[in-house]
Amino acid sequence: MVLKVYDIFGNKIIILSLVLLIVIVVGVVISYGLGLIRFPISSEDVIRIGFLGPFSGPAADIGKDFKIGAEEAVKDINNAGGLLGRKVVLIYGDDESKVDIGVAVAERLITSDRVHFLVGTFHSSIALAVMEVAAKYKIPYI
Repeated sequence: MVLKVYDIFGNKIIILSLVLLIVIVVGVVISYGLGLIRFPISSEDVIRIGFLGPFSGPAADIGKDFKIGAEEAVKDINNAGGLLGRKVVLIYGDDESKVDIGVAVAERLITSDRVHFLVGTFHSSIALAVMEVAAKYKIPYI
């Protein structure tokens, strides 16, 4: 477990990679068990997770912290044998803190990068729009 503390805009933000690890594991297991995954993971060598965040733009510092936490969590998951016996790979998408960009990036992650799941976003407006995209393609979004 990795615990890192960052000071952003005068507030302490704690990134606990274990939390992300638990969310990803629970999401994969539940979605796989309920048959919510769009195409069979069993035929894939890796589990691709699309990770949306503000990696540029006004909230880029927060996106940087999200990325650090996600990378630590995935490292922990893969070191423990992966999920369902598969290596986990993060594919990043920069929403630039803009709803229209977030929607376009989510669509690209699903259609071009063929991710099994979407996670992330910082802004609620982007999260609401991405939820609609994920529902359209029947992709779990955490």
